[in-house]
Amino acid sequence: MDSCIESMRQLVLSQWNDLQWRHHGIGVLQAYLFERCEPESRVHVWHPALAREGINESGDCHDHRFDLRSTILAGCLEETYFGSPLATDNGEWTMFAVENARSAGPEKRFDGACVPLPGRYSAIAKDYRYPVGTTYSHPRGTFHRTRAIELAVTLCLMSRKQGKARLLVPFGREPVHAFGEPAPFHVQSRILGNARAALSVT
Repeated sequence: MDSCIESMRQLVLSQWNDLQWRHHGIGVLQAYLFERCEPESRVHVWHPALAREGINESGDCHDHRFDLRSTILAGCLEETYFGSPLATDNGEWTMFAVENARSAGPEKRFDGACVPLPGRYSAIAKDYRYPVGTTYSHPRGTFHRTRAIELAVTLCLMSRKQGKARLLVPFGREPVHAFGEPAPFHVQSRILGNARAALSVT
């Protein structure tokens, strides 16, 4: 195991008992290591059992309101990169602006407003597979889709936050919201236990 990856694993494990997790319906549990600083740092635990019903068809293609740099600490991820969609009269996608989870807050169960934006869009998809040890980046405002085939853990750095995130949704469909209906506690607990064990393997 690369020494840098091992150091990241140990950092995450050293704070594991203090992490506060929230469930994001694209299939991930999220917890901040360092927040309200530049850059912020977050741990993501991915598993297909965490994906909300229907979100893979209508709601998991998104951009970020920050520059994202992510390193795979365990498992692997599949990514589809869409870049910057082009506005076209008969595009296959529509776009929605999403209130971020921090703004929505726990009183809304992190499930903020999702507002349709005018127009239709086209985008070219490129598929990637990222194994453990890989670091990849997404500039703010570029669209992608992330899916876990099995358990995966990533450490993310987020910088230059501003504006709102957006969703690309197939034309004629409504988005499936990412929050508001978390996975059952026993499912989250099992996956988090497995993630901790995976990070502890050297």
